[in-house]
Parts: sequence; structure tokens; C-alpha cells
Amino acid sequence: MEISVPTIERNFILELVGAEQLGQYSAAAKFVSILMVITQAFQAAWGPLSLSIRKLEVADQTYSLAVKVFVLSICLSALLMTYFGKFALILVASDRYEDAYILVFPMAMSVAIHSTGMILGLGIQISLRSHYQIISQGLFIIVAVILVRYLTIYFGIVGAAIAVLISIGIRTLTLSVLSEYAYPIKWPFRTICSTFFATLLIGSSLTFLLINFGQWISGAFVFFSILVMTYGSWHLSLSSNERLLLCALLRR
Repeated sequence: MEISVPTIERNFILELVGAEQLGQYSAAAKFVSILMVITQAFQAAWGPLSLSIRKLEVADQTYSLAVKVFVLSICLSALLMTYFGKFALILVASDRYEDAYILVFPMAMSVAIHSTGMILGLGIQISLRSHYQIISQGLFIIVAVILVRYLTIYFGIVGAAIAVLISIGIRTLTLSVLSEYAYPIKWPFRTICSTFFATLLIGSSLTFLLINFGQWISGAFVFFSILVMTYGSWHLSLSSNERLLLCALLRR
């Protein structure tokens, strides 16, 4: 089920807009796959840890701090990848694929939201109700197939990337609701949603600046945005106890 959507997605692109556009899409996807390596490395450590501490008194505090730090880190990484996307595509592929940089942000956000959903679905793993994952995944496939087909017709490969982003957002929301029903955990949903919303606004503005004003203005914008997001997350998202705990972990 997991690999069916990329297969269907690429077949639609090939059928509706052609092989050249599919090459652009694949080049952007290959670059964004770097972010998937980072998220998979985190999951390798997070999985055993999250299950081993679930019965401790500090479990909810640890879960909350981990997801806050992860979401901020993955969102900042998505913004940096968006800014450096054009350089990277020219370096990795060629000038022929540089226009695919406009796809980097929606693809990177898809990875960010998907990987966060894997964390928020912890309750399903603890409760051993794996059929809930099939429900969320099945809904994801249905929505993705419909949106990819119609948005690709009207907006080309950009529509396909946006369709996958919307579908993954719906999947993550469904997975989170089912996970809370199966095994309630005090996740900081307000902080997670606020961080993603801010990143979507900043990333969309950054893409607009890259298209119309070039790298210098875009670079100043993304640097300032990262500073504001980091400062805001430290003072607004983290409690005093979480800041002390994080500082202690960093000192170690």
C-alpha cells in the first residue's frame, strides 16, 4: 500500500503531461529523498525508546519534547532544502532539471508531515491495533489517486506534488485521531499545527521569492525566518522544564 501511490502518481504524470515533466518530478523527488534518510535515522532510535518508556511517569513529557524538537528540525530542514534546491538539482542532475526546484517545498513538506504522523501514530503500536493503520493508509490512497489525477490535469507536476501533500496531511490527521482513540497520549497538537502552518506560509513565500526575485532576497528571507521560528519555538513552544531538560541533554 505504501508504494502504490508513487507508482500511480508517476503513471498519471507520464500519461497527462509527458516524459519530460516526469523527469523533472523524479529529479526533485530524488533530491528530497535526502530528507527521508534523516527521518528514517530518527525513527530507528525513536521506535525502541518510545516503546520502552511508555509506562514511566515521564513518558508524556518525553514524547512532547521529542515531537516538538523533531517537528521544528524537520520544518527548518524543509525550508533549507527549498532554498538550496536549484543549486542541488543543477549539481546532481544538470541545468535541464533546474526548474524542478519549485517542487522541492511541497515534496519536502510531504516528507515532514508523513514522518511526524509516524510519531503521532505511536498509540496504535502500543495498543497493537494495526488495522487502524490500514484504515488511514486506505483513505490516503483514495484521496491521493483522485487529487493527483485532477490537479495534474490543471496544474501539471506542481499539482501532483500539492495533491500528495494534501493527501498525506489527511492521512496524518486520520492516523493521529485513531491513535488517540486507541491509546491516549498528551501530544502538543497546537504546537505541531502552528509550526506546520508557519512553515507552509514561509515556504510558499520563499518559493514565490525564488521564482520572481532570485537567490539574494530569498536567502535573506529564509535566514530571518529560520531565526524567528527558532526563537519563537524556544520561548513559546517549550515550557521552562522542557528548556531545562533540552539544555541538559545537549550538555551531555
